[in-house]
Amino acid sequence: MDEQGKFKPEVKKWAGMFVKKADPLIIEYLREKQRLFKEEQYEHDYPFCWRCKSPLLYYAKKSWFIKMSVLKDRLLEQNEQINWVPSHLKQGRFGEWLRGVKDWNLSRERYWGTPLPVWKCQQCNNMKIISSVEELEKLSDKAVKDLHRPYIDEVEFCCSECKGIMKRVPEVIDCWFDSGAMPFAQGHWPFAWPQNQKSKIKNQKFAPPKLFPADYISEAIDQTRGWFYTLLAISTLLGFESPYKNVLCLGLIVDAKGEKMSKSKGNVVEPWEEIEKYGADALRWYFFIINNPGDIKKYDSQQVQVQWQRMGLTLLNCLKFFNICVKGEKLNPYLMNSKIETKVLLDKWLVSLVNKTVKQVEQDLEKLKIDKAARKIEYLIDNLSNWYLRRSRKRFQNSEDSEALEHYYSALFNIALLIAPFTPFLAESIFQELKKFSKEKLVESVHLMDWPKFQQNNIDEQLEEKMVQIRKITVLALKARQEAGIKVRQPIASLKIKNFTPLDNSISNGARKSKIKNNEQLLGLIKQEVNIKEIIFDSKIKKEIELDTEITPELREEGMVREIIRYIQMMRKEAGFISKDKIIIEYSGTFLLNEFFRKNKQVIIMGTRAERCELRRREDALFTTEKEVEIEKQALWLGIKKHKSN
Repeated sequence: MDEQGKFKPEVKKWAGMFVKKADPLIIEYLREKQRLFKEEQYEHDYPFCWRCKSPLLYYAKKSWFIKMSVLKDRLLEQNEQINWVPSHLKQGRFGEWLRGVKDWNLSRERYWGTPLPVWKCQQCNNMKIISSVEELEKLSDKAVKDLHRPYIDEVEFCCSECKGIMKRVPEVIDCWFDSGAMPFAQGHWPFAWPQNQKSKIKNQKFAPPKLFPADYISEAIDQTRGWFYTLLAISTLLGFESPYKNVLCLGLIVDAKGEKMSKSKGNVVEPWEEIEKYGADALRWYFFIINNPGDIKKYDSQQVQVQWQRMGLTLLNCLKFFNICVKGEKLNPYLMNSKIETKVLLDKWLVSLVNKTVKQVEQDLEKLKIDKAARKIEYLIDNLSNWYLRRSRKRFQNSEDSEALEHYYSALFNIALLIAPFTPFLAESIFQELKKFSKEKLVESVHLMDWPKFQQNNIDEQLEEKMVQIRKITVLALKARQEAGIKVRQPIASLKIKNFTPLDNSISNGARKSKIKNNEQLLGLIKQEVNIKEIIFDSKIKKEIELDTEITPELREEGMVREIIRYIQMMRKEAGFISKDKIIIEYSGTFLLNEFFRKNKQVIIMGTRAERCELRRREDALFTTEKEVEIEKQALWLGIKKHKSN
């Protein structure tokens, strides 16, 4: 058959016919000649063109090869120096490929591509490999301006053997050779390197190009026999070490059920639609955090949103709260990473956690453990939002206590630097907002900043472990409240704890006093979060914690005050008042509720930043917000408006 898949003239009966069309005719011919042994239908794999779906034919043809098989030992030796992520690829998929390495079929019969630099004499078949433009110009006595087809094919020169015409062979080079040549070709190596000119003259080994070897490269799993291999192959051919130190090999993306995405199946997810829906950073974060980079990624659109809420939206809410609290003062962005002394354990814990996270994320990224680094950042954000912020709200509202705001600002600043390689747009947005309040003059973009530096002296492992225990106790206590049907705003008399390890075991008098104060601070966090009056240590209780669920009249009254304050604070928010706005409160309820208000008036005024609180005077009074609520199954009307002096 010819190269169009048609029978040649010597096959007289079917000359010029496409071989696949001739199949039934050949069978019929054999039957007529009584030469047909057997005829049957059976299914088997067969190659088809992925575009037009027509059957493909394979030809045995002459090709140019690079004899890679003689370099097998050298390739395996270089592979031992590479850090593979996932690690099993070193001896597995990639190692197996190297151990069975085949000679590289270099030539392709295509029009486009890098022309094979081989010229062949049309008369005596003498061949010449050209090593540079300079050499080709010298041989052809012509200026060579374009190395691509068809221009390069027009360059001819005289054969040194028979004086015949030397023409370039028609083949081009396998495009994967171009990919593997990247570390060298990107800088026009060796010609653009002056130090190599002397090497050429002295016949010494060439120096490698700049940026060689690369710290790491990254591609999908299918490139173990593609780019990963061609890079190593060409570098080894040139006598150099591996062109990369680390490989981050990515798993393939499949649908939520684990099936390969295919247009024919209808399960393809369009990336731009997802970016439009969730944002580019949300998609980036999802792939960083769901599993190890080398694992298969089951893409679940809903989980993108879930993961982004836990990190991105939580962080934006933290920034929003900061903007509410800050009053234009200038703050120190580097506070977390400098050696500091503070008596507030919550601040000390946050400083420790930020420094430790910077250290751990740096270590994980150095080892290309991207998912672990992402989870540590998420853990820091969760602790900042759901613990430090929650337990510091009153301090933020106290204009005389600026220390909490300083620590909060610096923590947000360091997080912006940490997430910059993960979620570049979110990081930039937060950085630009925080930049306005910095004491230091900062560069234009977060991506021009240095990586944050941690201070080892600020890391307090014991305090962090203790805070984990404190949070665990609060979770158990809040769950017990919920099971008992007692609202969090209702104070409880006591909480018994079975096991509690003191923060330190110092025995000197001074250290003992410090220890007692520190433990009081930690237990104070439990009291605030769980809303209890007293903590009792009791090793005899059956469970880890035990709540006293008896609500005395005094406790019930205190809970009612908190409930009323909560309603008024919600009304302030609905009215759009800011924290410094003073308000006037009027109320009207049952006789018992009115008496209750009169008795607790000052506490309610203090808790709501009110100028005054009084029984409703006029039915036609104008209020910014008014609401009917229920307290202890009794109806209560509340109305608020801004105080005129505001």
